[in-house]
Formats: sequence, structure tokens, C-alpha cells
Amino acid sequence: MSNACDTDGQVHSKGLKFGIYEDYGNFTCAGYPGVVGHLAGDAATFASWGVDYVKLDGCYALPADMDHGYPEFGVQLNRTGRQMVYSCSWPVYQIYAGLQPNFTSIIEHCNLWRNFDDIQDSWASVESIIDYYGNHQDVIVPNAGPGHWNDPDMLIIGNFGLSYEQSKTQFAIWAILAAPLLMSVDLRTIRPEYKAILQNRKIIEVDQDPLGIQGRRIYKHRGIEIWSRPVLPIQGQYYSYAVAFVNRRTDGTPSDVAVTLRELGLNNPAGYRVEDLYEDVDYGVLSPQTKIKVKVNPSGRKCRTNYFKQWVRFIIFHKLSQCCDTACGRATIVCLQRDTNTDPVHAAQRRFQTQKEIMSAPSISEDPGTFQQKEALTLYTQTGSH
Repeated sequence: MSNACDTDGQVHSKGLKFGIYEDYGNFTCAGYPGVVGHLAGDAATFASWGVDYVKLDGCYALPADMDHGYPEFGVQLNRTGRQMVYSCSWPVYQIYAGLQPNFTSIIEHCNLWRNFDDIQDSWASVESIIDYYGNHQDVIVPNAGPGHWNDPDMLIIGNFGLSYEQSKTQFAIWAILAAPLLMSVDLRTIRPEYKAILQNRKIIEVDQDPLGIQGRRIYKHRGIEIWSRPVLPIQGQYYSYAVAFVNRRTDGTPSDVAVTLRELGLNNPAGYRVEDLYEDVDYGVLSPQTKIKVKVNPSGRKCRTNYFKQWVRFIIFHKLSQCCDTACGRATIVCLQRDTNTDPVHAAQRRFQTQKEIMSAPSISEDPGTFQQKEALTLYTQTGSH
């Protein structure tokens, strides 16, 4: 990159950050030279170029060598004195090699890391990532926090593989996952409606919540999923929460899901302020006894997304809730303020025992590491054929 310094100036002059790709191997995945044997030199070069973000892949490297190679390159980046975000592919290569990643070391040395496959421009690819994060959340979620994040890969919103509603779903679930938001799209040709999704400040606020607690899948049955994440503001023992309802069904029939706020763990007697974050509609204050009915369309169909957000200035209502409605390929995000003694979504995975429409859900505790089965959650789902 002979004109790297000029490139740096052009990028930064536009208010952008300068990112670069490398590989901990003899070659990159595309066959270009890797950093092996040049860790200190390449780190210094990147710093001199004004690089802000370094992605280190793992092609042509032995997975067992990554336990010392990735930390060493991180040390070399820090020695330059320039702050550079360090994105690692360390865990995913070891997972596929049958090794157990040392997440304690990964957290210490990397700012974000990949756990699963590269995303492709398709809904099937997005679904596979959502499934992986849900199925392995007990291992994945505890590793995330401020300064060290699980990376489900890039947002493919605005390309060709996702419908408008599926694009909303990816953005909503990535926000629940506290995922780094990295776009993979041609900004010159993106359509306005997809640009609006990516610029939704309220959804971005959920993703960037300062608590840095990654959300979880708390319910899965007959193609309907509920994902939840604790967010600010907190008042006393009450969190706010973001909750996403996702329809993964493909039979073409919308599903009506009805549940009370109390059944979702929202027990504040003062009620919860509700706002639709996609439509920017304020639904006012709902009591814990209020039953909300969410129409969740199947994948690719038009669907309404409701996001219920607590407004900090209305602290008289304690914590307000947020609720989202989504279709398969579409997600409803709900920010709910909950009593951490009765419903901590960031605790261990909530297990639902399904009996037709009755699911028993665990309660939330003050300690994210504890899990107690306590309160029943009843979902009434009306669909077409099963």
C-alpha cells in the first residue's frame, strides 16, 4: 500500500475510521502475505499509516498456535502507542478444529472475535448465525462486556439477500446480541428504506447500551422465538429491557402472540412506558397485568415491529418497558424494565417446558450467574396449520 498515508488522510478527513485486514498465518485467506514472522514490523507499519481497526484472520495457521500468536500481535499493536481496535478470528478456528478456546485470554487481548461462520448474503446465513448464538449462549454470552464483544459478523442490510422485514430482524437481533455494527453494503446504491434501518438511532442506542450485557434467547417453540436483553436505565433493582419477538415459520400465516407484561417478568406496579422504536410511536404506560398481543408475520412478509422503551425522564414510573414485534425475517424489540430479583434475562438460559401454549419460564435474579425457575410464562399463539 504505497499510498497508505494519503489513504489515511482521505479516510479520516471524511470522519471515518481506517480499518485493515491481515492474517495470522504465512498467507491471508486470499493468498497475500500474512503477519507471521513480521508481527512487530506490521504493527508498527499499521500505526504509522494511521490505522484504527485491525482484523486478524486465521487462514494458513495452526489453530493450536493461535493461543500465543493472537496475544503476541495484540501486544505489538499496543506497543505502538496508537489505539487500534483488535478484531480476532481466534475462537472460530479453534472451535472448528475441536479445541476449547481460552476465552479468558481472548477477552484480555481482543476487542471482538468471531465464534461462527462468515456471513453470506442470504437469510439462511443470518438464520444459521442466530441459531448458533441461541444454541450456544450459555458459553458465548458470559464472555461479552464493555471492550470485549462477541462478533456475529457484518450487517448485510441493503444488499440482495434479505427482504425489508428480514433486514429489520437482523438489525434487531444484532442489537439484542450487543453486536459490533459493521456494515457490508455499497453506500452509493443502498435504497432509502434500508438506509433508514441502519440509521435508526433508537435501535443503535440499544445495541450500544453502556451496560454491555449481551441478550439471550429466552423462548423457542413452533418457530416463534423471544430474545431479551437488559439495558439502561436502572432504577433501584429494576432494569429496562429490550425484547424481540421473532417468527421463524415459513407457512405464510401470521402468528398472534399474547402475553402479559408480568408473564415477561415486568412486575413494577407503577407500570412501563412503551414506545415503538421502528415506527416511533409512544404507547403510553402499561401495567404488569396488561396483555400485549403481537402479530408476528412469517419470514419475508410485511410485519410491524414494536419497540417499548423506558424513558429516563419518566422515572416516576420507575422502569418502562420496550416491546418488539417481528416476523420470521423480522423482529420486534422490546425494552423492558424488570425487577432483577424476579427476572434477569442475563442469567442462565431460561428454559421453557412447552405444553401446547404453556411455557414455564425462569425468573431473573440479581446475580447474572444464577438461575432459578420461578414464574410461569403463558403464550397464546394462534396460527394456521401446524
